Amino acid sequence: MRHPNSGEHYNCFGACVRAGQRQWRHLLDIAPDRFAAAEAEEERLRSTLGDVAILRERRNGVSRPLPLRELRRRAELAPEVRREATPR
Repeated sequence: MRHPNSGEHYNCFGACVRAGQRQWRHLLDIAPDRFAAAEAEEERLRSTLGDVAILRERRNGVSRPLPLRELRRRAELAPEVRREATPR
């Protein structure tokens, strides 16, 4: 399947585990239901596997998991950053 706007492969419908933070914020904007489904699945996996996440974040040279729940929380606190960071 091709992405409707760019022609890129789109077989995960925007909820790709290989996508970065910007793509996931974009998905939250355009398809909150898909984001919520991925968030719920990630939380289910976290309850079984521990501190794991689809996304990672690096601060001061230290990499750590960034759960979708936390990404959504940050986006809700700063919605203007979400709009600026979405792909054009």
